[in-house]
Order: sequence, then C-alpha cells, then structure tokens
Amino acid sequence: MNLTKFDKSHLAEIMTWFPTQKSVSTWGGPEFRFSFTEASFINDLNLSATNSFVLVNSCLVPVAFGQYYLRNQRCHLSRLAVSPLQRGGGIGRELIAQLSDKGQDELKVGGCSLFVMEDNKAAMRLYLSLAYIEAVYPQEIQADMIYMIRDAIEGPENLSL
Repeated sequence: MNLTKFDKSHLAEIMTWFPTQKSVSTWGGPEFRFSFTEASFINDLNLSATNSFVLVNSCLVPVAFGQYYLRNQRCHLSRLAVSPLQRGGGIGRELIAQLSDKGQDELKVGGCSLFVMEDNKAAMRLYLSLAYIEAVYPQEIQADMIYMIRDAIEGPENLSL
C-alpha cells in the first residue's frame, strides 16, 4: 500500500464510502454536508488548509483516506476513513502509520492527535491499540467527541504499526 497525495481522480471512489448522513458526519464532522455533490464534497474537505492523502492498492484504487495539519503543536490526523469493502484488514493501521510519519516529519513535531466520536467503537479500539490516549482538549468541543493524543514514539521500528 502506498500513501499518495489526494487528487480529484480519487473523489468518485471516496464519495461512495459515505451513503448516509450518519456515516458522513461521523467521518467528516457535523459541518460536512449531506447529501453532497462533488463540489460541496471538495469544499467541505477544506483542501487548502489540510494535507490530504489516499492509501492506494496495487491497482492504484483508493482504499483509505486521511488528512493532517498542525493543531496544538501536534500532527492532527483528521477525516480518517477506510473503504467499507476493506475494513478489518489492517488498512486503518497502515494509513495511520504512514500518515502520522509523513505529517510529523513535514510539520516537524513529535506526537499526533485526533478526534473520534464516542459511538465509533471500531475506530476507538484501533486508536487505543496504537497507543492513543484520551486527553483534555483545551477548548470546548462537541459533547460526543473524544480528543486523543499519542506522544512521539522513538525509533522507526516502533512506527511500523
């Protein structure tokens, strides 16, 4: 699996991953519009303020999507998603490993953060298994949202999650 910069050729596939209001708001947050158009989806991704990537398989088909940006002196991971057809096979783990390595290196920070909806139990299990812990966010956040952080892990052998 290779992490590659997101471009519009990936859009049609990724849009199919979110068939309901709940799926898109769990992934994109409460401000992400549904039902969406190609234009509104691109606009709501906020591409100008985030670094957006896809994990592609050997046929160059996107199997995962994620973004990162600097937030509270950490590489903040956002809008992490795995194709519904690929879930449960370790792709989420691979996406987070590659995205956090790239983000921390580019942003020149140690450690990552992310938000997760408290009812997203599968994502929560994954983040906990990757050494993320719940933390207090310095500002008010949505009541059903959890802020999680992971400190920098020394040594490349520890980043191959």
